[in-house]
Amino acid sequence: MKKILKISLLILCLLILVVFSVFLLLNISLSEYKLDKNKLVDLTRTVNYYDVNGNLILEKSNGQNVVDFNEINDYTKNAFISIEDKRFYSHNGVDYKGVLRAVKNNLLSRSYKEGASTISQQLIKNTHLSSEKTIKRKFAELKLAKELEKNFTKDEILEKYLNTIYFGDNCYGISNASNHYFGKKASELTIAESAGLAGMIKAPSNYSPLNNFDKFNSRKNLVLKEMYLQEYLSKLEYENALKEVLNFKTNTNETKFDYFYLANKEYSNIVNATPYSTTKDVYTYYDPKIQCVLENTFQDFDDNFDKTVVITNKFGDVISYYSSCGERYRQIGSTIKPLLVYAPAIQENLVSEMTPLLDEKTDFNGYCPSNYTDKYYGYLSVKDSISKSSNVCAVKLLNSLTIEKAKKYLNKTDIQLTNNDNFLVIALGATEKGATLTQLAGAYNLFINNGNYTPTSCIKSYGKLSGIKRKSTKIFDDDVVYIMNDMLKSVVTNGTAKKLSYLDFDVYAKTGTVGDKNGNTDSYCISYTGDYVVAVWVGVKEKEQATNTLTGGGLPTIIAGNLLSEIYKNNTSSNITKPENVVEVKIDRFAYENDHNLVLADENAPERFTISGIFRNESIPKTKSTRFSKPNLEKPKTTVNQNEFIVYLCQTEYFDIKIFKTINDKKMQVFDSKTAIDKKAYKERLLPNNKYEFTAIPYFDNGKEIFYGEEIVLGKIKTPSIELGDWWLENL
Repeated sequence: MKKILKISLLILCLLILVVFSVFLLLNISLSEYKLDKNKLVDLTRTVNYYDVNGNLILEKSNGQNVVDFNEINDYTKNAFISIEDKRFYSHNGVDYKGVLRAVKNNLLSRSYKEGASTISQQLIKNTHLSSEKTIKRKFAELKLAKELEKNFTKDEILEKYLNTIYFGDNCYGISNASNHYFGKKASELTIAESAGLAGMIKAPSNYSPLNNFDKFNSRKNLVLKEMYLQEYLSKLEYENALKEVLNFKTNTNETKFDYFYLANKEYSNIVNATPYSTTKDVYTYYDPKIQCVLENTFQDFDDNFDKTVVITNKFGDVISYYSSCGERYRQIGSTIKPLLVYAPAIQENLVSEMTPLLDEKTDFNGYCPSNYTDKYYGYLSVKDSISKSSNVCAVKLLNSLTIEKAKKYLNKTDIQLTNNDNFLVIALGATEKGATLTQLAGAYNLFINNGNYTPTSCIKSYGKLSGIKRKSTKIFDDDVVYIMNDMLKSVVTNGTAKKLSYLDFDVYAKTGTVGDKNGNTDSYCISYTGDYVVAVWVGVKEKEQATNTLTGGGLPTIIAGNLLSEIYKNNTSSNITKPENVVEVKIDRFAYENDHNLVLADENAPERFTISGIFRNESIPKTKSTRFSKPNLEKPKTTVNQNEFIVYLCQTEYFDIKIFKTINDKKMQVFDSKTAIDKKAYKERLLPNNKYEFTAIPYFDNGKEIFYGEEIVLGKIKTPSIELGDWWLENL
């Protein structure tokens, strides 16, 4: 027993020694971290933006407005406490109950999804520490949070926290946030507005009402529920706050969102920037010449619509941006078709650009899509169906491809479909989330980058980093992309983007229009060359009525044409090269137009009887026509009337026909369509008391060689010795 006791004491001593050593080492390693009271009040942050040439183009400084603690409503303070740190007034900077709960939940989920940072810890992290997730940084955070609590009262800590927290859109502090989002002072915030701002700070960009109102609203309601459960609100206050309609600060026509609005949004997302960060140097892809062209063109269209334009280079770098309303998630209409339907269908070898599709009113198990103005074209090639933007054909293709396969392709881009996007209507761009114009421009970029998708970016590098790495994903094969480009070129030459056809260089485009029976709300033209993607959106202003004057082939295409014309005023467009595994083949016109089948043309076929198209090697038709190498004559109609034998010929447009007569065992040629005046019929007067046999041989003469088909019997006739009434009726 004494031996066991000694061993236990020894183990205990060793544990105490280990714990003491750990704390000693920890204190030594954390000695560099000290509370700096000056950092808690210095609210200046500067970011220097440089253009693609390395020239300083903008110095963005944020002198933040500070609001006194007594000027903030109690329910505003309580909104943040209820969702961020419900035991704020009872702990000493570290919420040990919260830490244990987070550790437990993270262990159960085998992740690091749940944190336990108090308001004091968050203030320390934002003002004193980096955003790296390391144990050392976490211990430093705990140490400084306790020091913070020793030097300041709870109200002072909460005041500093509310004046420094980040609310997205380069907006820091409750005073700036209330003005930015609601156009009012912090002291004027309502309960619902306070809850909305408190809910945002978990992920400002994700929960911004300007980016995603539904997420913002859901988070706001969660905060209100917590305030009610923690008895900061009465039941009546809670219910009224849930019903409150929020009025966000709207932008006037004079307010424009330029390139640095977009760049700063991106910078705020990729860097855990705070008002206390040291001066940052941000190097962008901003091209001042093209931005100047864009802004001048933008001002030329002074109308009652909102507009946004994004221009990227072939690598997905955003080089120019301008908007009257900022980045918004919108329904993207038919611009989704190449990405979700056509390119995946070609990739899966379901179709080629020449595959015929029947464009007619069709019922897909209760869903009946309509074409624009209810116009239907009958049989169309896949290529023509996209140039005419046939909704029926797009839905047919998606139905054959399957929604599951199509989504796998699109979800490799930043245009994400959800589990609720499981209906054929997504072929027409009606999705749950929609997309921003920048995301759409980035997706189309893969068509000039050999099927490789790279997320768009404004920022090349920042601070001491040499560059921001963006993962490139191969989505479509080179040959698929080339065929899609050929199809989207036809949208310009004879389709919905025909207003671009005046440009004297190769342009590819897809238009899109979003609307209903009341009119249209959104219109797009996504155009590109071998160098740039020019994405244009034009839409009705918020709370304004839809209109039928707005279409993708109208104003957006005109704007895109003006921009491309100016961009290439003194430049030459790069060509898109054809891969080796894309071949141009000739299709038999007769089989295509009459039987709606893809059959390779006879090698001897004249040009007028062929249609050219490009194919992937593996999708070239297997069947080959012998219409001219081995002419096949279908038995023509023959009649005898008033002793006259008549042969009606209907295939002489493809090949010639010789007709032979055998009479009393003597055979002779009596007709050759090649030299005949009347090529459509042969007639002969029959004599009494004779035996006739008429035969025909089809042949094709290409000028070098004559190809003969099989001889067929047209008819055998025996005439009576004398002409008796209508004898031929019985004879035949």
